[in-house]
Amino acid sequence: MKVRCDACGFEFDSTLDELPVEGGIRLCFRCPRCDTLYPVARMTRRGVELREQIGQTNDRDILRDLRSQLKREITDERGR
Repeated sequence: MKVRCDACGFEFDSTLDELPVEGGIRLCFRCPRCDTLYPVARMTRRGVELREQIGQTNDRDILRDLRSQLKREITDERGR
């Protein structure tokens, strides 16, 4: 997705990075020109575990349950 940096105005394709934080990871993207960091969400350690489990199963019922659990482990950091 194309985004424009608020700090320097550079337009670029955003790619989510995962940064370790206490209790899980922070999902963010960074401007390649000025290095401004844009936090998007936080995921708990449990969320990281659930995401790995989702990648290892094809059972629809299990996937539905895991995805439901995963939603509770993600916090939006965009101010929305």
